Amino acid sequence: NEILADVAPDNATTPAIEGDANRDGTRSADDDEFVELLNNSSAPLDLSGIVLADGTSNRFTFLAGTMLAAGRAVIVFGGGAPPTGDAAFGNALIHLATSLGLNDGGDTLTVKLPQSGGDVIIATQPFGSGGSGAPPAPSDQSLTRAPDAEINLAGGGFVPHAAASNSAGRIFSPGTRLDGTPFSSSPLSRIEIVPAQATIEINATQSFNARAFAVVNGTESEVSFVSFRWEASDQNKAALVPPTGTTTVATALAAGTVTISARAGGLQANATLNINPPPPILTSVQLTPLTASIVAGNTQQFTARALDQNNQEFRGAIFSFTSSDTSVATIDAVTTASDGSTAIATVTGGNAGAAQINANAASGSTSVQSNAAMLNVTAAPMLTRIEVTPAEAFVSLAASRHFTARAFDQNNQELSGVTFNWTTTDESIASVDQAGLATGLRTGQTTLRAASGQVSSNPASLQVTAPAIPTAGQVIINEALISFSTSTTQTRADFLELYNPTEHTLDISGLVISYRPGGSGNTPRTVTLPGSIGSAITLIRPRAFFLVINGGQTFGVSITTINGFADGFDASTFNSQTNYFDLNNTTGGIRIELNGVKLDGLTYQGGSAAPAPPFNAYGEGALFSFTSGTTNDLIRSPASADTDANAADFRRNGSTASVTPKAANP
Repeated sequence: NEILADVAPDNATTPAIEGDANRDGTRSADDDEFVELLNNSSAPLDLSGIVLADGTSNRFTFLAGTMLAAGRAVIVFGGGAPPTGDAAFGNALIHLATSLGLNDGGDTLTVKLPQSGGDVIIATQPFGSGGSGAPPAPSDQSLTRAPDAEINLAGGGFVPHAAASNSAGRIFSPGTRLDGTPFSSSPLSRIEIVPAQATIEINATQSFNARAFAVVNGTESEVSFVSFRWEASDQNKAALVPPTGTTTVATALAAGTVTISARAGGLQANATLNINPPPPILTSVQLTPLTASIVAGNTQQFTARALDQNNQEFRGAIFSFTSSDTSVATIDAVTTASDGSTAIATVTGGNAGAAQINANAASGSTSVQSNAAMLNVTAAPMLTRIEVTPAEAFVSLAASRHFTARAFDQNNQELSGVTFNWTTTDESIASVDQAGLATGLRTGQTTLRAASGQVSSNPASLQVTAPAIPTAGQVIINEALISFSTSTTQTRADFLELYNPTEHTLDISGLVISYRPGGSGNTPRTVTLPGSIGSAITLIRPRAFFLVINGGQTFGVSITTINGFADGFDASTFNSQTNYFDLNNTTGGIRIELNGVKLDGLTYQGGSAAPAPPFNAYGEGALFSFTSGTTNDLIRSPASADTDANAADFRRNGSTASVTPKAANP
């Protein structure tokens, strides 16, 4: 019924002895060979004198009086010391040959009864190279009939044992069916493992015993001599020895939960083995950060973390910290977590230098030192130098220039948060505010410094120059309010808004504004701004507006004086007249000129008749024509754009809410 010629080698990395078919605890290529014969008749057989032979010689002869019950198996091992009464052999007869000597690659087995007239051949079975058509010789496992022979059944053909259905991975099954059940037994109804659950420590052992049951005539009873196939769900956590039989012993290798299974007769039962992790052992202390740098007087926190032998958090430790140089670094406070897993030390920097910080964790008699951490302490920064830039600058009268101060410590590192006190050697030439903004008040040279405490900056020279006299296009007409709706809540008046598009202050002293006044006359009026040409009495700042008003204010905007220079002129009483700066409401022209040079001009028409001379020549390019309304606010659009073409550069703003003197046009 089964032949084992090629004994599997032992895997030294597992506790099981893989090729130990005779279960004597040793793998032997000779002793563990076996032949299993089965009495598949319904009556006992007398085996006296029957010989088992291979293709070379007789290998074993049954002694006189050897009886084999119906449905019972007999196993002939090559040798060894099979344990007596081992249920794993299925209650089979056990015999030992001096040597079976089966050929691994193929042989022919013969069961015969020698007689005086010759041998009576009872059965012959070739395998591998033993004969034509013989089943192949498998490696490291037996050949077995599948299904097994039974009483009055010859069984199936020979196949490699592990490939047979219900073998559950067995590589042999001496004395039992290939599924581990004894011959002639009823089909199993269930299997149970005792204990069903167990808990052990690592390296401890736990025995498991399997029992099989079958239902016969309506009554369930235990089936004896069942050889179970044992397996662990995780062989890295538990090892089972032996892998077959009614009992196995599990050795715990690692913490976790393992399912222990026993299989036989196509059924399987499971038990649970819980393996406790080893108790944590304080093994190491991790201190972070490894390096840190602080300024003297400041603090740095270091965190110590206790770890066990598995590099997991260890709880219940008592921590302490040390400094290699207490003049450089002192341990001021230690805060330990409630579970004793971590501690934080607050370290204060003293003298400049470096100190090594260490942590120690203790648990019972175990004390572990941490890795070393290094704390570098540098001296507190002191303000030693102030740098002002630019070191030299030029600014026009009434214009402003910003100076920047930067503070540096003894290590030439820039300091933040320093407040500077700005001064100038001649406040009549230039003023300077505490943000470093200097404004020219009169021509000349002055020196600026920034100071903080006892430290003063390098001197910075500021040269205030006389403003230039503008040329054509450097001062432009940006807005002209020629008519508007009256208001009871706001003073409103005609105004002309000039704009300086350059980056420099310009001297517009003596600037002449010619315009057509209100009414039907065509005689120009002129307004001359205060001061003679080049006297620097009337200035217009860079990128700034200058307002000429027919009154003291208009639309909530007044003329203001900054550092002695007004940003506008009240022309309402010019030449001792009232309402003098009254721009024509609909049609006219405005021209600004200096020293006979026209700087800019605007010719506009809001009525049916074109402007009469000389106003028709005041503007630039095509005249600006518009539909007149209550409010006629003539504005450059986009703001301050000058293409020397009135028609393209201007548009009418008819909303009083959008009139913006001294501000960008809407």
